[in-house]
Amino acid sequence: MKAAILTRNFYHGLAVVIAITLFGCASQNRTVLTPTEKLNVEAFHCGEQWMTEVDDLLISGDGSGHGPDLGSQEWQSVIEFKLGVRSYSDKPDRSTQDWCRYIDEHLKQHTLHTPSFACNEVRAGSMEADICNSAALSRLDRRLNSVYEKIVKEPHSKQLQAEQIGWIKGRNACWKSSDITHCLKQSYIHRIAELEARFALVTSSGHTTYLCNDKLLSVFYYDTQPLSMVAEFNDSEKLMFIDNSASDIHYRAGDYHLKVQSNVAILTWGYYQQPILCKVTVD
Repeated sequence: MKAAILTRNFYHGLAVVIAITLFGCASQNRTVLTPTEKLNVEAFHCGEQWMTEVDDLLISGDGSGHGPDLGSQEWQSVIEFKLGVRSYSDKPDRSTQDWCRYIDEHLKQHTLHTPSFACNEVRAGSMEADICNSAALSRLDRRLNSVYEKIVKEPHSKQLQAEQIGWIKGRNACWKSSDITHCLKQSYIHRIAELEARFALVTSSGHTTYLCNDKLLSVFYYDTQPLSMVAEFNDSEKLMFIDNSASDIHYRAGDYHLKVQSNVAILTWGYYQQPILCKVTVD
């Protein structure tokens, strides 16, 4: 009997030792994630998609293609600053899932009816002030800024920056319009579509080649809002937008027009130019 009891005690003790040993080994082999790794793998709220959406809303960059890396300590600090919570005592540690949830909650409370620029610095009565006072225009401004940020790092950034300054001057000329809000809205919508089409940020929905008086016309269509197309003709190119008021398919840009009819198109290429009948070429 004593031998049986001693045997049971021996195996019980051995089992405990083995369990402790295995547990210890498992603990030592457990992967410990760094804070940055946690941000990338813990949950959707801390994933790259979430960070991108937060950045699109709050815009951590400076508008010239410079800004902190998504998920970095600097980026989290900027996001806190944009939300006005950097000094809050209830703020969870950065690089944690709790921090992501905290930012989410404050995003809901934060008025996202603000544009990409600081409204407390604009002049009363200016076009910028009108944008600040309109949720719809503010959203368009953030959307344009997001598109601009995607392409400003390209080699042609200096030219693009100069163009953007020119566009802002044109936008601000909306004070002359009888409907300022509509003018500003159209200015933003067309600028966004222009950049998306020119820099292929949206997929081309089709390509057609025409022959116009022995000269080739290449047309690339884009699913922008509004629909747009880029026409290449006579060693130059022109971006045109669809004319929704027309009864047929008609694209316009100032004195440039393209009317599409089945296998033919009528092209007007500039001021005082006569319309040209163009026929679809067969590859």
